[in-house]
Amino acid sequence: MKRFTFALQPVLDVRERHERERMQRLAEAQMVLQRAEEHLAALKQERDAEVLTVRERHGQLELEELQAYYGHLEHMATEIALQRERVAAACSQVDTARAELVAASTEKKVVERLRERRYESFRNEERLAEQRQVDDDNARVESRVRERSNS
Repeated sequence: MKRFTFALQPVLDVRERHERERMQRLAEAQMVLQRAEEHLAALKQERDAEVLTVRERHGQLELEELQAYYGHLEHMATEIALQRERVAAACSQVDTARAELVAASTEKKVVERLRERRYESFRNEERLAEQRQVDDDNARVESRVRERSNS
């Protein structure tokens, strides 16, 4: 019995490597997104704490302190807006990486299905060849038996 060889195995290997690379890119993009979201949450929490401090101490603060708090809150609002943009960009990167992974997986599956079909065809041919061999052997044995019985 001869061994099955898939002529497109190098192509399949490249597609598998490409898929693994896309998985890695998606994981990296998801980590960037997670860090960006965590930083955004921390900024919001810091802003909320500052707002609470200003509300609690509003009547006790001097004008300069109050201006400093409001200036800081304005700065925090700008930082939060910038971080939201970073989160949106990171989310977009995750979506792009996910789409690339889906495409790479689809490309790999196409070649895998072709390999499976060719392997099945190979097995069928092998079974057929084996059956022919058995049939030939049986025909030879039967012809010998007939020759002996005719003699």
